[in-house]
Amino acid sequence: LALGRSVAVQIALQAVILAALCTATAMLVARLRGRLAGAMAGLVVLAIPVVMFLSNAVMLDNFLALLSLAAMLAWARFAATMDWRWSLAFGVLVSCAVLTKGNGYGLALVPLFHALLARRLSWLWNWRTWLSAVPVLALTLPWLALTYRISADGWNYPWGWGYTGPALAGFSVLAVEQIGPALLALFAVGLAATVR
Repeated sequence: LALGRSVAVQIALQAVILAALCTATAMLVARLRGRLAGAMAGLVVLAIPVVMFLSNAVMLDNFLALLSLAAMLAWARFAATMDWRWSLAFGVLVSCAVLTKGNGYGLALVPLFHALLARRLSWLWNWRTWLSAVPVLALTLPWLALTYRISADGWNYPWGWGYTGPALAGFSVLAVEQIGPALLALFAVGLAATVR
């Protein structure tokens, strides 16, 4: 708002968000696998057609991806240290993601999946883990209650499997089209190695 409402300003903001997403990805991968791998990861994110499309439109998805990455990094730090402050940071970042776009609620599954994959179900009973829910509930539920009717008018589908089933199928096809079979295969190998 400080810079004005022109189309040029809005597109410039999208470019800054995309640059931040690519840079954050590159820095994360570089820290784990070296600078070359980091640069390649940043370029892969940049080269995904839907990401480029979203950077040329005023959409929330790239910003949601950036917030989701930040939330995941906060959760990873919490999981490594069990420091309650990182759990709280995760909750605040999830709240920001949810307030950006409702898809952010999917991040609420991170603690469950991580506890299952790490075989540390005791995390699910730890107060530090549940501390992350406090900002999410305190910040997003009142907003959802206030704006539910306004938001519901823009929904194309009702709640339930009638939307979820076709969406999962559609996003699976979109992932293959946008990322390509080779990168999806590499992702699957990396995911399997990480889970193992």
